[in-house]
Amino acid sequence: MFDIQDYVVYRNEVCFIKEIRKRFIGGKDYYVLSPSSDSSLTIHLPIDEHIRLKPIMTKQEAMNFIKSIPSILPIACNDKTLESEYKALLRTEEKKDLVRIIKTTYFRNQERLKAGRRVGEKDETYFNKAEKLLYNELAVSLGMNFEETKEFVIHTIRHM
Repeated sequence: MFDIQDYVVYRNEVCFIKEIRKRFIGGKDYYVLSPSSDSSLTIHLPIDEHIRLKPIMTKQEAMNFIKSIPSILPIACNDKTLESEYKALLRTEEKKDLVRIIKTTYFRNQERLKAGRRVGEKDETYFNKAEKLLYNELAVSLGMNFEETKEFVIHTIRHM
């Protein structure tokens, strides 16, 4: 069971537990979650469904994950099925799958730019979504803000 003021991950989204409401709806106890990406939102989640909540990575787990990023491969599939692959990877709620999306979209857009074409809209959308989800959790784990985390991850990977 989690406590008030804990950070947790719910469906890939980093959330802060604002309160625990006893016998709130239907006599059940509920977590009241506030997503870190939008503190104006509130999520009510029955405590007995806490299986869907995961603890946030520790600082050491975050550092180990960052060190593993170079070994994570981009997606290997054709253009026709790529968007469905992006969606499927987002649903896994695995951080390595977010990296796979980021790498794939980044490399595809770099190729487009080299060819004098514009960045792909779908690739850009999935890149931003995956990046937001990944760096939000790493930021909390590392005690940094989003931009600091992004710079730290890129710097760390480049100097490995």
